[in-house]
Amino acid sequence: MRKVYTQLDGFRFVFIFLVLLEHWLPYGVFKYTKCGTIGVNLFFVLSGFLLGEILLEQKATPVAKEIIIKNFFIRRSLRIFPLYFVVIILYSVFFTSGQIFLWNATYTTNILECININRVPLEFQHIWSLCVEEQFYLIFPFIIVFVPKEFFLKIFIGAIVIAFAWRFISINSSVFESYPNKWSSRFPLSAFDALFGGALLAYFKVHHYIKTSKFFSLKIVPVLLFSLIAITIFLTVQQEAFWTDLFLRLVCTFIGIITIGYAIIIGYSGHVKRFLEHPAIAFMGKISYGIYLFHPFVQEIYFQYFPIKKLEELCKLVPKLQYNMYLPHFVILFVFTILISVISFFLFEKRFLKLKRYFI
Repeated sequence: MRKVYTQLDGFRFVFIFLVLLEHWLPYGVFKYTKCGTIGVNLFFVLSGFLLGEILLEQKATPVAKEIIIKNFFIRRSLRIFPLYFVVIILYSVFFTSGQIFLWNATYTTNILECININRVPLEFQHIWSLCVEEQFYLIFPFIIVFVPKEFFLKIFIGAIVIAFAWRFISINSSVFESYPNKWSSRFPLSAFDALFGGALLAYFKVHHYIKTSKFFSLKIVPVLLFSLIAITIFLTVQQEAFWTDLFLRLVCTFIGIITIGYAIIIGYSGHVKRFLEHPAIAFMGKISYGIYLFHPFVQEIYFQYFPIKKLEELCKLVPKLQYNMYLPHFVILFVFTILISVISFFLFEKRFLKLKRYFI
C-alpha cells in the first residue's frame, strides 16, 4: 500500500502555482522573484524523495531486483507517457510542432534548449523539466536497486557536489558561451542536487528515521528555513546572474528538504495545515502534472483565439483593471487550465493510473 502524504499534495499546488505566477504575470515577476524556477526546483526535490522512498523500501523486500526495476518503469510510464504524448501530438497536429517534434517525443528538448533555445517555441519551453526527470529515471532506479545501501550517502552527496561543479564549469567555460545559462540549468547534471537531495531525504527517513525525527523536532529548523529563504530572496533580487545560476538550485534543494521533510516527519499544524490539507488545494496538487503540461499551450491558444480586445474594452469599465490586464488574463488562464486538467484527469489519466495497482 502506497503512503499518502496529504500535505505534499498541498505543496504540489504551491509549487505549480509559483510556476504559473512566473509564466503568466509580467516579466518583472520572473526577473525579481524567479518564483517559477524555485517551483520547478522544489518539484525536483519532491520527485526525488517520493521515488527514492518507494525504491528504498522495495529494496528491503524479497522482491527480485528485476521486478522492482520493471514495475518502476511501468508505473512511471503509466503516469507520464499517455497524457504527455496525447498533448504534444494533438498540439502538433492542430497548431504547431515547432519543428521539434522528435526532440519532444524523445524527451531531449532540454538538450536542444542548451544547444539553441531559440529553436524551441515558447509553448514547448516548459518541457525541459520533464525531460530532465526522464533522464534522471535512466540511472536512479539502477543505483538504488543494484548498489549496496552502504554507498548511498556518498553517492547522493557526491551527486549534489557534481551538480554544483557542473553549473560552475558551464557558467565559466568558453565551450558553453552561446547559451551558458541553459547548460547550467537545463542539462540533467545541473539538476542532480535537487533530485538527489530529495533522494537523500528519503534515505534518512527510511534508514535513519529516529535521527531524522529528532532533527526536524529541533527549534533551529525554522531558523534554518527562514535563513535559506532570505538567501533565496537575496539571490533573486541582486540580479547577478552568475551567483543566481550557481547557487539558487542548491539553496532550493535545502529549502525543499526542510519543508518536505517537516511535512512527512512532523506534519504542519494550524493555518498551514488547514491550507495544505484543504480538499480543493490538495486536489489541485493531485492534478498538478496536467496543470504543468497544459498551461503554456492554454496560454498560447488563449492569446491567439480569445477575443482579447473585447475583454480590454470591458475592463475599461474598471479603471484599475484597464492598466493591469494581466490580472483578468491570469484568472481566465487559471480557470481554463484547471478545467482542462480536471477533465483530463477524470476522463483520461485515471484510466491509466488505475493500472498502476498491478505493478506494486
